[in-house]
Amino acid sequence: MAGLSIIQRFFGPHMSSFTSFGFFAVLSIICITVDHKVQFMGSMRYHMAELSVAAYHLATFPFVKAEEMLESFHSKVSLQAENKKLKEEIQKIRLDSWRIDTLSAENQELRKMLQAKENLEVSSRLFDVQRVISEGFTQNFIINGGAEDGIKVGMPVISGSGLAGQINRVSKNTSIVQLIQDKNQVVPVFFKEAKVFGVVQGIGDGCTLESRDLPFSEEIREGDTVVTSGLDGIYPRGIPVGVVMSSKPSRNNTYSLVSVASPQSIHKSNQVLVLLVDMEKALYLDEQEDTNSQRRRALRK
Repeated sequence: MAGLSIIQRFFGPHMSSFTSFGFFAVLSIICITVDHKVQFMGSMRYHMAELSVAAYHLATFPFVKAEEMLESFHSKVSLQAENKKLKEEIQKIRLDSWRIDTLSAENQELRKMLQAKENLEVSSRLFDVQRVISEGFTQNFIINGGAEDGIKVGMPVISGSGLAGQINRVSKNTSIVQLIQDKNQVVPVFFKEAKVFGVVQGIGDGCTLESRDLPFSEEIREGDTVVTSGLDGIYPRGIPVGVVMSSKPSRNNTYSLVSVASPQSIHKSNQVLVLLVDMEKALYLDEQEDTNSQRRRALRK
């Protein structure tokens, strides 16, 4: 019991701090020395390290996941913003490309019309196409030139692709253009390769002309170029009209049934050239031609 009382006194509440420090320092030195010689604490340290790492990962897991989710959210938002910006840039590039193509096409059309203007002996003026008027199966185009600009009914209208139509109605500051593809339009033409004169008329489909009272000729073939003949005094000679699609004889081989492809060209251009033809002189020549034709038919009879 004496030994127990000594131990109680040693670890009792009245033990001095110096004595406690000395005791635990000596105990620590003994444990370090024994562990260095025997290595009995290695396994314990290994397991304690594993436990501490597992505890660390368990404690930081919510924070790591939250950080990963936050980073993923920021990345998604950043990618969406970048994607939107790239789409806007693509649209801008596409719009610029369309504008360049449009300007290039307009420049080509203007060059063709200026070249045609230089080759024409009659005076002409350039006008803008304002809008389209649809009337049943036909389309008419309004241009920003009228009587004050010297435009009269019957004057030819050309685009960069060739003959487009004819002035149908005129007001003070605007005019209406009727296309040559209209059923009511008749154009005297010349088949260049076959060297044959004739007359073509629209069939109303917006892209095809057909021969009218054209004498049979085997020389007219598919792919031949068709231009204005200039015989009526209205359309100057040599303006492109279209290309022969097909040519075949009638049942009795009296006439040639010729189809000419003449796509609409005026709606593809923002500007057209109006030829300021002397319509009084042209109408006089046309009347003279009709009179001569009637005389020739009378003589044949």
